[in-house]
Amino acid sequence: MTMPGGKTAHLKIAVVQMTSTDNLESNIQQIWTLLKEVAEVPGVQLISFPENCFFLRVSLKDKLDILSLNDPRILQINQWALDHKFQIHIGAMAYREEGRVYNATVWLGRSSTPEVVYKKIHLFDVKIGEQNLMESADFAAGSEPAVIDVFGWKVALSICYDLRFSELYLAYAKQHVDLILIPAAFLDITGEAHWHSLLRARAIESQSYIVAAAQCGEHVSVSSGKSRKTFGHSLAVDPWGIVISDNSSVGPSYKVVELNKELIADVRAKIPMDKHRKL
Repeated sequence: MTMPGGKTAHLKIAVVQMTSTDNLESNIQQIWTLLKEVAEVPGVQLISFPENCFFLRVSLKDKLDILSLNDPRILQINQWALDHKFQIHIGAMAYREEGRVYNATVWLGRSSTPEVVYKKIHLFDVKIGEQNLMESADFAAGSEPAVIDVFGWKVALSICYDLRFSELYLAYAKQHVDLILIPAAFLDITGEAHWHSLLRARAIESQSYIVAAAQCGEHVSVSSGKSRKTFGHSLAVDPWGIVISDNSSVGPSYKVVELNKELIADVRAKIPMDKHRKL
């Protein structure tokens, strides 16, 4: 159903799962393969990619590859999206601005210029087992939540470790967003314990759809030979907290989900949390 101004009551999303490494060209080839496959699926409007889709470091000692938004490879994908009338959500990539590097969400296919629409607020500084990951060693933290319009849907943005901080999603719930995107590269060990529970909780408390494109499988560094695993299981969860798509593949793939605004309204009518909120 299409409403005036190109707005839609339904939104069809291809949720992409990747196994990125520290080989930029290999990752871009992986992206193009998936894009061309999705292009064969009728009705897809939005393609959502995970965090670190262009470049994933296995070790903090590895070089960080930072792409400019004017990089011809990004501009080519942007033009492809415009030509095919898709919008593309680049979940997160390293982005330099005024001397600082951010883990940023980039949106393609809305204009001739790629857009940075969100900068990751919560940086992943943790030690789990033998893995010592300090995101703040290379990245500055963003400070602002972000909500954008996508075909008439209010879409809220976040990235991976943000998922653990409910106050961000409460802010989005108070704005009555329709969909929250949570691209990620969750570690295998934390994903097994927390991924499904946290994503379902965020959908239930915000009464909105959650779509979380994820990295999966074993990522082997081309520079050091070291490896680490990510959990995968790209999820889509409906406003009632039901998982409507769970990608259990351990390699690059995608699943298509169709979201329905009528379900959002129905859930909020049944349990009117916004009327009952005290804080």
